[in-house]
Amino acid sequence: MLKRLRKFAKHRKAMTGLETAIVLIAFVVVAAAFAFVVLNMGFYTSQKSRTVISAGLGEASSSIELDGSVIATVDVNQTNPQLTNVTGVIMYIKLSVGRQPVELNTDKMVISYVNPRVSVDNVYDNSTCVITQIIGDGDAILEEGEKFKVFLNITSLVSNKSNFGLSNADSDIYLHPHDQFRVELKPPVGSILTVERIIPASVSNVTTLD
Repeated sequence: MLKRLRKFAKHRKAMTGLETAIVLIAFVVVAAAFAFVVLNMGFYTSQKSRTVISAGLGEASSSIELDGSVIATVDVNQTNPQLTNVTGVIMYIKLSVGRQPVELNTDKMVISYVNPRVSVDNVYDNSTCVITQIIGDGDAILEEGEKFKVFLNITSLVSNKSNFGLSNADSDIYLHPHDQFRVELKPPVGSILTVERIIPASVSNVTTLD
């Protein structure tokens, strides 16, 4: 009888050891699965953070930059300098280094014009303000290595001022010597390219604004 009890005790110990091993294996499997889930969540969160940061940087920096000087076309009145009018503003743009191509169509780009007397939210209509390609493949997308000309025709703005909600006198819309003005190019992605200049006291028919 004693011999049988000892044999049963040994068998019971073996079963207990096996059960313990099974429980430990189960814990290891569960822990591994949990670790896998946590790692996946970490990778996902990290990727999401990188995406958000990249998007934020894209919005914070401009996709467009000036390529050369800003030029004013001027109707110079030698008899009465006070009647001298800046009739247009020309600037050249290119894609910023490392940025994605920018669509320049009128339904994507917004260009505003502000002088000390008037403010127009959007003058870009392919008439008053025109963007033409100087170097590129012929489409309306600004890509690396390409160059576009932006021409703001202030005389056209004066002629069509009612279309832009303006009722000011013509002289208020034109630029004159000593005037400070601002043109903003607002692409669909990226921050605004702001161009601010002052018309010098002495001007010629074509004046470079540095």
